[in-house]
Amino acid sequence: MIHRRRETYILLYHLRLVSQFLNYQYLLMKKVLFMMLLSGGVFAQTYNPPVSVEYAYPTSVSPGASTHSSCYVFDDIALAAYDDGNDGQVIWQYFNPGGPSMNCGGTINYNGGYSYLEVGALAGSASGGGATYTVFVAYHQNGVGHAVDLYDFDPYGCNITYVTTHNLSNYPDPTRISMDNHIEYALAMAWTDDLYIYTATYNSGTFTPSPVHQITPVVDRPINVDVAFTHAPANMNPNNWDLVMHYVYTQPTFGQNVVTCALDFWTVMGYATPQVLAATTEDVNFVTGNVIFPNIDGADHDQNNWAYAYTANGLDIEVRLNDFAGGVPPTTVVVNNGSMGNTANNSTKNLLPTLAYNAPPAQEINVGWYTRDQNESYIGVIIQSNGSGMVSANDYLTIPNNPGASSSTPALAYSKMTEFSIPHQYVFFAEQNGATYDFVHKFHDQTNFANFKSEEPHTTTCSHYANTAVEREMASIEVFPNPVRNSISLQSDELSVDTELNARLVDITGKVILEGKGSLSEINDLMNSHIESLQTGSYTLNLEIEGGSVSRSIKIQKL
Repeated sequence: MIHRRRETYILLYHLRLVSQFLNYQYLLMKKVLFMMLLSGGVFAQTYNPPVSVEYAYPTSVSPGASTHSSCYVFDDIALAAYDDGNDGQVIWQYFNPGGPSMNCGGTINYNGGYSYLEVGALAGSASGGGATYTVFVAYHQNGVGHAVDLYDFDPYGCNITYVTTHNLSNYPDPTRISMDNHIEYALAMAWTDDLYIYTATYNSGTFTPSPVHQITPVVDRPINVDVAFTHAPANMNPNNWDLVMHYVYTQPTFGQNVVTCALDFWTVMGYATPQVLAATTEDVNFVTGNVIFPNIDGADHDQNNWAYAYTANGLDIEVRLNDFAGGVPPTTVVVNNGSMGNTANNSTKNLLPTLAYNAPPAQEINVGWYTRDQNESYIGVIIQSNGSGMVSANDYLTIPNNPGASSSTPALAYSKMTEFSIPHQYVFFAEQNGATYDFVHKFHDQTNFANFKSEEPHTTTCSHYANTAVEREMASIEVFPNPVRNSISLQSDELSVDTELNARLVDITGKVILEGKGSLSEINDLMNSHIESLQTGSYTLNLEIEGGSVSRSIKIQKL
């Protein structure tokens, strides 16, 4: 009798498994059919595979997944940085002559409340000790403010040494700080508080603290500012400036004015004391949708063109561009909806777009982003500087050699600097390697538009592992708006509506502020019932699939 009961139990168990499998297949077919209806048919994506110089350094790192990254290349040196909103690293490299392969390199740890790490470099020694370069590392430190660290960098001796820190603000809550270089002699930074935009500038050989200047915004509550240089003959600029800093910023509202404005670098460098500056407004672009995180770049030389990339709906990758040289006023193009002749991929999640100009004379625009289409990770296109069409081969350029290994909270960075690094466009991103992360460096040959790379693979090889389906579902959870004031929305287009989650909201000290269990919708209701009463500051929302198999941490800023 006992054996029969056991056999009956086993039979019922297997029947249940079969039922679950058939139900899963049914839901999967429904999803496929829905996607077919969305797209109006079945189209074959032809992601062009990379043939590339690609290597990971460092590897098998175990911080939180990166949420922000930046990179900079000049001649035979490269800098990169990443952070997870609390901890991060700066990565420096010196290349072997003649190509992007690492001669030597190292890392600098930033632990305990660091976010928005940005890197750049100028010629000369901050200490006066004879180093070839000074490396700049800008960041926000939670509860302290914005700052920039200066390091003496001797790449030929494979040595980097901390020199000093210049404090830029005492604004305690994390807001984005951005940085751009022009060659090795001009550097600009920008950041915001609740009311204003601020900027600081440095010139090679001048390493005393920069005056912090206030830029008066043309909209309320500016956020997410980014900055980029252009360098062109003065007659190419309506103000007769040759070296121009272009700033882009937006507002924390569903209907937002995205503003691009400009200042003359040499004029700002001439101020010995802090000033209140009225920047020249170049464009106001009204965007409806989620608060955007714009990434701007300018043509490095000969043209006063600028462009920035963003997504307001997590589907369309949009580029706002100003082709001053070609007489094209500010205009917006969507690079992934099929309007440029490539197959549309905007029926699935697309996030974190960035861009960079190619070197003169054509100065095409490289656009890259993270996609969940066909389990791809990072893809890109190259478009004409006036937005008239594609330069790269249809459909899309695959960026990683192993596209299935992208970080669960991906962050992609393009170096805005191309002069003296021709023909390579430096790209930096994170990949998941089991429970750890590899940080990958790629070098796009700007003279080849058919693939993301034209060189043979580097001899360095790394093992990567594809994310599981559950990990990708957890990675699809997004928070809008962020920063948040009185209401919040947790959204996912992939997580099952009945997936049970454990949620815990903690402050920067690790104190548990709120916890609960339920579906994503129920967690959303729980958060909204308490969000207005939260004190201003930084919080982390830890989400975990019931049973603890997969977790996700999301940084939330309360205004």
